[in-house]
Amino acid sequence: MLWLLRHRGPDGEGSMEDIAPSTLAQVYLGHRRLAILAPGPEAQQPMQTPDGRFTIVFNGAIYNYLELASDLGLPASLARSDTAVLLHAWAQLGPACLTRLNGMFAFAIWDTRAHTLHLCRDAFGEKPVCYVQPRESRHSGLRLAFASEAKALLGCGLASTDLDLVQLCEFLATHDIDHHPGQTLFRDVVELPAGHHLTLFPDGSLRVQRYFQLQPPQRRRQLDGADGQALVSEAIELLRDVVRLRLRSDVPLAGSLSGGLDSSLLTAFALEATRQPDPIRPALPYPLFSCQFPQAQLDGDEAHWARLVQAHLGIPELRVVSPGPEDLLSLLDTVLYHQEAPFADTSIVAHFALVRAARTAGIKVLLSGQGGDEVFVGYPGYQHALMASLLRRGQLPTLLRVARARHRAADVGFVHQAAATLYHALPSALHQRVYAHRRQGSLPLSADGQRLLQKAPPRFSDQLPDLCAGSPADWDLFDRYVCDSIRRFALPHILRHDDRNSMAVGIESRAPYLDPRLLALVQTIDEGSLLGDGTSKRLLRQMARGRLPEALRLRRDKRGFFSPQRAWLLHPGCEERVRAACQNLPAPLDALVDRTRLAGQVDAFYRQRTMQRMDAVWLAWVSAEFLAHTLPRLQTGESPPQVAADHRPR
Repeated sequence: MLWLLRHRGPDGEGSMEDIAPSTLAQVYLGHRRLAILAPGPEAQQPMQTPDGRFTIVFNGAIYNYLELASDLGLPASLARSDTAVLLHAWAQLGPACLTRLNGMFAFAIWDTRAHTLHLCRDAFGEKPVCYVQPRESRHSGLRLAFASEAKALLGCGLASTDLDLVQLCEFLATHDIDHHPGQTLFRDVVELPAGHHLTLFPDGSLRVQRYFQLQPPQRRRQLDGADGQALVSEAIELLRDVVRLRLRSDVPLAGSLSGGLDSSLLTAFALEATRQPDPIRPALPYPLFSCQFPQAQLDGDEAHWARLVQAHLGIPELRVVSPGPEDLLSLLDTVLYHQEAPFADTSIVAHFALVRAARTAGIKVLLSGQGGDEVFVGYPGYQHALMASLLRRGQLPTLLRVARARHRAADVGFVHQAAATLYHALPSALHQRVYAHRRQGSLPLSADGQRLLQKAPPRFSDQLPDLCAGSPADWDLFDRYVCDSIRRFALPHILRHDDRNSMAVGIESRAPYLDPRLLALVQTIDEGSLLGDGTSKRLLRQMARGRLPEALRLRRDKRGFFSPQRAWLLHPGCEERVRAACQNLPAPLDALVDRTRLAGQVDAFYRQRTMQRMDAVWLAWVSAEFLAHTLPRLQTGESPPQVAADHRPR
């Protein structure tokens, strides 16, 4: 298992075995180390308390470990390591310490006195942990096995490599994956949901409970008027502290700059913080990396926005990474191996190229703008959810005012707004049917594929996401939509892609916008004040005043992390691979897809060279590559070619 996870921890390895005398239970803990804080031997894992009661293996970072050590009265020798602080916080407080942690984490703690094992995951799910309870017939006596990635369970035979075909069909039909908390693409492998704590008791029973929940928002504060400036100042000071904590490192760190509002403002705050270093540690240089695609005339490139920010902030060097279709061809196999599932677009490969370049340059910590859209309500769907909420509440004058503002700000037509508003306002059952009809034009499923898709849990329901405390009546439609994007439809797959790519090359990726304090602040602001002028992320834009170029601060178009997918797929090498894969679909894809219609879509895409049918072409190719090449490697524990060339077994 440690060998299969060596990429996550290239700096060291440790393990321990314990046998509980009273129950004869055997416990094995293993750890691969990525040394960031206190990189010397004093922070090696597994780590034990002096009395030997608690042992920890930990992946992630506790950003407020210095403050927590002070609160707990720990000696300075322990305060050098966030692992040591976390371990002693558990020893003093038990699970109650979880609500005092500001960080990203997945950790296991073995209690030799109570003979219990604890698995814990951070509030948003930045760091992964999955587990399996093997069948008695295959592994007699084994109660639980867990790891950061499924490959450590699959390649050792601890979990079946059988796929959950319902989830695979959902991906083919909707592009979505990771949106059912706890489920994975592998039938036997369970993911511990974000914000949860699992306990394994001596009798082998499990208890999984949530320790982090959001209370129903009290949206009363306004960004306009007399209190608006005080609110913006409060948010600025909070983000300043958030960034300060996440710059704590004993190894080289850097930032990523896409040219969007989120990463640009984060860069401005990070550069400001490096000029006022933490008194405990001297300031480290803060180089910046950017993905740019000058060859992508077909789809456009965002490089000019990144260069605008570079000039405005006086950044001496912006290290540009320019992946092309050749990189897609050479890296797809490796990225699929680390992702352990097919993914919705080629931007995941572009991101891998970015983090690989950063690691080659000696970087071990990378700050990213992930989570900015989810916390500061940046997606266009938030506008429509707000208008649907107003419609349900009968606030028609306010709805019309918001629609006019949206039309002026982003040139969104009234017919489109009306359709989107009605779509979001539909009762959940009807919403589900309309969504299914909209998705029929993507990758064509066979009759068997359609039958499996019908077995998928409903995407829309009257139940609250488990992130939400209280009853459905306590939550407005708009706030439920925000929670759904955080808990199911946006953040989970973004964080998996980010973690797997960065850890594949030995980089710790940190997302400052995913500090629960920021989300709590945003949830005090009236939704009309956040979005009422027709623009997204209004609070963030006001925080950026004077820090970023006005053209970027007021930019209205919304794009995620960009890659020129159409241009790449039209490359002759990619076309050859696509056609070969689609002509000889591997099982079970060949039974789930309407092959005749798919062949027609592939031909039409390469003949017309338009955006239409592009998604179907990509989904078929990436799924075929995963099933034909990646899945066998996960089954046998074999590494992809690029990894095998760099790391050899002992």
